[in-house]
Amino acid sequence: MSRSPTAVVSTNKARCRDCNRCVRTCPVKAIRVHDGQAQVVPERCIACGACVRACPQQAKTVRDDREAVRALLAGRQRVAVSLAPSYPARWRDWECRRLPAALRLLGFHHVAETAIGARRVAEAAADLIGEAPQQRHIHGACPAVVAYLERYHHHQVGDLLPLCSPMIAHGRMIRAAGLADRVVFIGPCVAKKAEAAWPSNAGVIDAVLGFDELAQWLEEDGIDLARLEESAFDVPVTGPERRYPLLGGALGTAGHHHDPLDALVLTASGPEEIAAVLVDDGEAAHRAAVVEPLFCSQGCINGPLVGGDLDLPHRRRAVLDHAALPPAPGTAAISLPPVDLGTTFRPDPQENGQQHDEQAIAAVLAATGKAEASDRLDCGACGYDSCRDKAIAVLQGLAEADMCIPYMRRLAERRSDRILSTLPSGIVICDADLRIVDMNPALCRMFHCDSSLLGRPIERLLDPAPFERALAEGGAPLADDVSYDAHRLTCHRLVYRIDEDRQVVGIFIDIGEERRHRDSHRRLRQEAVLQAQELLTQQTRMAQEIARRLGEHAAQGEALLDGLLHLAEGEEAPPKRGAPWREAWRQS
Repeated sequence: MSRSPTAVVSTNKARCRDCNRCVRTCPVKAIRVHDGQAQVVPERCIACGACVRACPQQAKTVRDDREAVRALLAGRQRVAVSLAPSYPARWRDWECRRLPAALRLLGFHHVAETAIGARRVAEAAADLIGEAPQQRHIHGACPAVVAYLERYHHHQVGDLLPLCSPMIAHGRMIRAAGLADRVVFIGPCVAKKAEAAWPSNAGVIDAVLGFDELAQWLEEDGIDLARLEESAFDVPVTGPERRYPLLGGALGTAGHHHDPLDALVLTASGPEEIAAVLVDDGEAAHRAAVVEPLFCSQGCINGPLVGGDLDLPHRRRAVLDHAALPPAPGTAAISLPPVDLGTTFRPDPQENGQQHDEQAIAAVLAATGKAEASDRLDCGACGYDSCRDKAIAVLQGLAEADMCIPYMRRLAERRSDRILSTLPSGIVICDADLRIVDMNPALCRMFHCDSSLLGRPIERLLDPAPFERALAEGGAPLADDVSYDAHRLTCHRLVYRIDEDRQVVGIFIDIGEERRHRDSHRRLRQEAVLQAQELLTQQTRMAQEIARRLGEHAAQGEALLDGLLHLAEGEEAPPKRGAPWREAWRQS
């Protein structure tokens, strides 16, 4: 059964800025980039918290379990807290002496240190190592290391000591003793949130908080450690078990007969050391009889959920000083019964890219301009160690082709070159000495020149005055219209400075054709006005002629009408305008 840490680490999409830093930082490449968003792949994730530390935008967040713990405390069942022995790395000495009181004030019924379980596990580990001193043994107290081996070096899972972690051991002890019905673990580790949900640990730890979550909770509830009295934990703890979170602390807790400086004993912390020690071909790891790995550099005192303002040396010193303290006065000894400390580990191998044939890998490389070995920079900007690794990640669906910054830069340059070469306006670029460094084909056509002018002063081609002014003053582009009679050009000229590169750009837009069109349009408009005026004159003359003729016809009609009226009355019609009316009537 897979131990996928589902929903332990998530991405805030609004904050994710396409920087690929989490991809570069993740030791097992458990990040899938899609549409520029980097998401954690649960089945590949080992919950080490490296991406949470690395994200500059705080886009990677750890599941906050405070509300779940509040709900437990609000119920009627007794809730115990198991506090990881690295807590002095988060709180100062005087604050540590008040933490038990603060935890009780929050509502915890039983308050104890996980170091109790650490001693039991360390002693059991020493016994197992003593029974088979010639075999290779790996301490599996760190859940990130366990997940790392199960997923990526599953052939070495058999070397893990079959023991649970101190957190699980302490939880079993609390329940076996009947001290509480529910158990909450508080520590510096993201992976503990995942470990509590492993099937083999079912029913042991109900919730896990980070030290930073506890600090936020105390602040929200107005609990000031400075105002609390000092208080002891319910079970006394002294001695080496409080050094368990330090590098080599497991061996030291058990008083192991192996000297930590012995060649047969190997401690490792941090992803780089873990990878070097636990890989299948690691000679040092095979020679070592006992390996104690912790995934966080320098151990649990540097866990991703420690928080606080103490630097790493002070954290280590604080844990050592706290371990040297005598038992708090008035602490009553509680006898905790023996419990089963065993556990099982389940190999869960993840795809490592070997199933992809060379042809498929070569196709991805070719698609990103890396067909030739000389084109593979292996710069790591995408987050992968080599271009080949990134090509495999693309085939696995974990990466996108455009994550390659050199490739995208080449595409942008080619696109810029295409735009520059096809732009109808002329463009010339000069350096700080006003020597021509580039010009596009349009400018060559406009000014009848060629690339032989590259590297020559701009005055060989154009008036240098506006270029000198732009270089000296910068600011807004200098704009004007200028004519080049020798080239039969009229241009709108823009000259400006690029501050980053100390270069000057000149853009020349041919407006001669535009002016010719404008003049032609003006002539057409004038001709149209003249034609309209002529037409109006003709229409006026025609109207006058029509009016004259209508007047004559109207007079003739009136004379004819008078004649008809006289005839109808039996009278002789009078002559009209001196002419006999009959003749006028006959003519009509």
